[in-house]
Amino acid sequence: MAGKRAGLVVVAAVAGGLLLSACGGQAGGRPGAGAAAGAHAPAGEGQRAAGERGGPGGLTALDSGASNLNTAFVPGEFVSAVESAGRTCDLASAPLLAAQLEQESDWDPDAQSPIGAQGLAQFRPEIWAECGGDADGDGVNSPFDPQDAIPAQARMMCDLFTRLRTTRLSGNPIDFALWSYNAGLQATIDAGGTAPTEEAAHYARRIQKELLPKYTLI
Repeated sequence: MAGKRAGLVVVAAVAGGLLLSACGGQAGGRPGAGAAAGAHAPAGEGQRAAGERGGPGGLTALDSGASNLNTAFVPGEFVSAVESAGRTCDLASAPLLAAQLEQESDWDPDAQSPIGAQGLAQFRPEIWAECGGDADGDGVNSPFDPQDAIPAQARMMCDLFTRLRTTRLSGNPIDFALWSYNAGLQATIDAGGTAPTEEAAHYARRIQKELLPKYTLI
């Protein structure tokens, strides 16, 4: 459900309502959208060179926009966090995460949606309670802290990719992960390979077709 804030459409993506467990329950706030405990993507997996291996459905890291992040469009204070988060797994590349953050909040760390989604990555409080953590060790665990929210976004996306590999969905895994982030993992699975909502369809389409090229250096 989208809301408007100062003329900006704020899409409550994580607020979409995951009907399966939102995280793997890992200590330290390691999120894993819809993933069973221990099913998260291996740490450091995304540090392989772009295009070195194929992702689900044969999609390579380079296909997902894992070439260098175009930092010209990323607010300077978030560049390092996005680049680091983009090494969590191959498919959740830094350009893809940056594009998603623009769609979510237009880089506003104080963004709030009418249904309660909060911060850069638009986590709802009940999802943050399960997924969030003090990633930067500053003593603050908050979706409004970009240094916590950006790593949580990346790990959540990576765990979505991992969980979705176990389904029988056939198509673009990035579509499936973005639909799940927006409308919920169970809703995406139940939709059987099509977008579960029109909002989710628009969400994934705009991120990939309009925003991802902007954040990708070719």
